[in-house]
Amino acid sequence: MANWQRGVLRAMGATAYPATVVGTEDFEPWYRRIRFAGPEFLGAADVQPTTWMRLWVPNEARQDMSQRGYTFIGADPAAGTFDIDFVLHETPGPAGDFAKRARPGDPVEAMPSKNGLKAPADVGRFILVGDSTALPAIMTIVEHAAAHRPDAAITVLIEDEHPEPSGIPLPAHPNMAWRWLRLDGAERGTLAAAALRELNVSRDRAFAWAAGERRLVRAAKTVFKDVYRLDRTRQHAQNYWIEGVAGR
Repeated sequence: MANWQRGVLRAMGATAYPATVVGTEDFEPWYRRIRFAGPEFLGAADVQPTTWMRLWVPNEARQDMSQRGYTFIGADPAAGTFDIDFVLHETPGPAGDFAKRARPGDPVEAMPSKNGLKAPADVGRFILVGDSTALPAIMTIVEHAAAHRPDAAITVLIEDEHPEPSGIPLPAHPNMAWRWLRLDGAERGTLAAAALRELNVSRDRAFAWAAGERRLVRAAKTVFKDVYRLDRTRQHAQNYWIEGVAGR
C-alpha cells in the first residue's frame, strides 16, 4: 500500500502511532515473535480476541512505507508493549523482509482497528481452523475462552506445510482438542475439510472460525455452510494471504 493510501486512511480518521522493536524471539526456524514498544498505540487500541492492526514497515524496494495486517498478542498496557508473530517464508515481501532483519530500536508505525471477534454469548463449542499465519488469532480466542468460557469445548485444526512445532507457546484450555495436519504435498484445504467433516457438530451452540490461505479458508467455509449449516452469526472466515503472492 503506497503512501498516498496511508494518507487516505488518515483522512478517514485512522491514526498511525510510532512504535519500536524491543526484541525478537524465534520459537521455530520459521516462526518469529517480535516485541514492540508502542504505548500510544495500546492506548488507542481496542484489545479484543482476534483484533488486528496495520503495521507500517519500510519498503526498501519502493523507498516508502508498506502495510500489512496482523493480529497483535501479549498486550501489556503497563509496560506499553505488544507482540506480533511472523511466519518467515521464502517469498519476498516488505513485512517478511522486515521481520527477518528486525533489530531493537527499528522504527515502525502501528495503526489500530476495531475489528475483534463477534461470537454469540451462548457458544458451547468453538471450531477454529487455520494455518500457521492464523496461530496468533487462535491464541487470542483460546485465551479469552479460558478466562470467560472455561466450560466451552474447543477444537483447533491447523493445516500447514511445516511439521508440527514443539517450541511455539500455546495457551491452555481444559476442554481443547488440537490437531496439526501437515500438508506434505496435499492441496490446501483438503485435509482441513476432511477433518471438519469428521466432527459431530451441533449447530445450536457452535461457532466456527477460519483464517489463513485463501483455498484453506474457502474449503472450511464450505463445510461451515453446507455441512454444519451454521447461521452467519455463528461463523467467520477471512483470507489472510494467497499462495505465491507477496505480503504473507
